[in-house]
Amino acid sequence: MEFQHYTSQNASAWNEIAEIRHKSTQPASYYSEGHTSLDTRLVAAAGELNGISVLQLQCSTGEETLSWAILGAKATGVDISERQIELGREKAAEAGVEASFVVADVLDLPAKISNGSFDIVHTGGGSITWLPDLDRWAASVASSLRPGGRLLLHEEHPVAGVLFQGGNGQLVIESNYFARRETEAHRGWRHFKGGEDAREAKYNFEWPLGDVITALATNGMRIHRLEEFPSTAKWRFTQDVDAVAALPGSYLLIATRENLEEPSMQGEGS
Repeated sequence: MEFQHYTSQNASAWNEIAEIRHKSTQPASYYSEGHTSLDTRLVAAAGELNGISVLQLQCSTGEETLSWAILGAKATGVDISERQIELGREKAAEAGVEASFVVADVLDLPAKISNGSFDIVHTGGGSITWLPDLDRWAASVASSLRPGGRLLLHEEHPVAGVLFQGGNGQLVIESNYFARRETEAHRGWRHFKGGEDAREAKYNFEWPLGDVITALATNGMRIHRLEEFPSTAKWRFTQDVDAVAALPGSYLLIATRENLEEPSMQGEGS
C-alpha cells in the first residue's frame, strides 16, 4: 500500500522523538488529581460523557485520552508510535486512570477498532498533516463510529500551517496551502525543545480545509458544525501574538456517521 511508505517512516520519527515530546506534557500527578488537558470548547461539544465510548485517533502519549476517561468516558487511544503508546500506558498506570491504548496506523485500523462501536471519535491537534490519504482516513473515522456517532475534529487550521514567523518577526509563507501530497522528507522538530537535531525523516502533507470536509462527506459523515478560532500557536508565531490573532489558528468540526451503505459520489459528475 502506497500510504505505508509514509506512515511507517513517520512512526519511526515519532518513536525517536517520543521521550522528548513526553517531557513537555503534564505529569501523571496532574491527571491523578483529576485535571484534564482538553480544550473547554471540545468538552462542551462532547456533552455528557458518563458511559460514552470515546476513541482518540493519533493520541500521541495519551494525555487527552486520559482526560476523556477522567471526565467519565470509556476512553481508547490509538497511535502509530509504539513508544508513545508505551508512555501513555505508563502514565495511565501511574495516574490510576483506566484507559485503553492500541498501536495502529489510523489508515489501517484493526477490526477491534473499526467495528462501528464508538460513540465519539476525537482527533486533531496537528494530526491531519501526517496523513497521506484523506479519503482512507475519513473511511477509518466512519467505520469506527456507531450510526449516529460523532466525530469531534479540533485541529490546527491549514492556513496557520503554511505560515511561520521568522526571527525578525515577519510572517513567512513557507509551504503551499494546496500542496496536498506534494511533499518531501524533512528532519528535525522545531516545536519540541531538544528535537531540532532528530535524525529520522518524516513526511507532512498540506490539506486544504475543503478537502477534509469533502473526504468526510463522501465517506458517510454529515457535517453539522464548523467553527474557526484565532491563532494562539506560540511555537509558530513567537512574536506579537496579538497581531497574528487576526489569522485562523484552529477549527472545530463536528460530524455524525450516517448510512455507510450509501454509495460515494466522489469523482462523479453532476
